[in-house]
Amino acid sequence: MAANIDLDPDENFLNLVTDSSSCYLTENDLHDFFHFDDKLCFNVLHVNCRSLNRNFEALQNLLSSVSGKLSVIAVSETWLTELSQDTFNLSGYTFASKCRTNKIGGGVGLYIDSTIDYKICSEVSFVSDSIECIFVELQQESSSNIIVGCVYRPPNTDVSIFNIELLTILNKIEGKKSRPTIIAGDFT
Repeated sequence: MAANIDLDPDENFLNLVTDSSSCYLTENDLHDFFHFDDKLCFNVLHVNCRSLNRNFEALQNLLSSVSGKLSVIAVSETWLTELSQDTFNLSGYTFASKCRTNKIGGGVGLYIDSTIDYKICSEVSFVSDSIECIFVELQQESSSNIIVGCVYRPPNTDVSIFNIELLTILNKIEGKKSRPTIIAGDFT
């Protein structure tokens, strides 16, 4: 699911521009969905890429069908390793990722608009058997900083353990002085 976030500096809040149900978009729908003409809009896209190595060109093609620059592109199932995580660069974006170290597959990452300063929230960015996640805090000049994360639940893992770990993460984030938080990912 993709979502637009409308930043309102006068009201200091985020307005999610979507409905409460999941929406599926075709490549042709992307231009109309995002609000690139509104400079205050914060646009986030999540893609489960099932191997950046195999599908990086497809990701680039998808992004070429978008008429503007996204603020953040969250990717799950990157299948990257510590040796390959710096290999797949998108022009105009910086990449932050968390890779599995004990087995192949999985992994999460965030392509962040290179004009946005950020820091990795290391206390809530990790890979375990039941959850894989990376969170960054985006530095905003005219409004509150924004926390953006990508979360992945590996298949055939215990949903209750995933929920406990996610709740722990959310509690840690809540302690960050009410920062607006966007979580993208694959939780199924």
